Amino acid sequence: MPPAPGLAHFSSPYYQDHNRARLAHLASLGLLLANRRVLEPGSGPGDHTQFYVERECTVVSVDSCQECLEVLARHFPGVQTVQCDLNAPAPPRDLGAFDVVHCYGILYLSKILLTSFDLSVRSVAPPLIRSGFVASQKAQDLPSLSPVLLDLQERLA
Repeated sequence: MPPAPGLAHFSSPYYQDHNRARLAHLASLGLLLANRRVLEPGSGPGDHTQFYVERECTVVSVDSCQECLEVLARHFPGVQTVQCDLNAPAPPRDLGAFDVVHCYGILYLSKILLTSFDLSVRSVAPPLIRSGFVASQKAQDLPSLSPVLLDLQERLA
């Protein structure tokens, strides 16, 4: 089935390769993610949702684009979807508690923002720098995680 109009970029080879790399990275962290309750803000059409569905998680996916949520609901009918613009002043309430908040792809630091905080930015830096963060109520004693923000990250393995 071809993607809905306006959603074609989600099926581009570059985008799909990027998603596979993100999910491989997430899997490599060794986090206990099975049978969890997951909030997925900025879910898009559900390219990351399957990762949690395969681990028998209960997923609540949030996106501003109704088209994306409709595609997601067709592929994952057991997933609750909520339409919400994350930039709006009133995010949805009463969704309950979550064990995991999956925010891959919605947290961006622009080059301008980095410069305005007087952080060093190499002239070859891309216009967007992507960062991944893992937060937990309980300490995660995993060699794949750092308890502090790193200035330079290294690839494991």
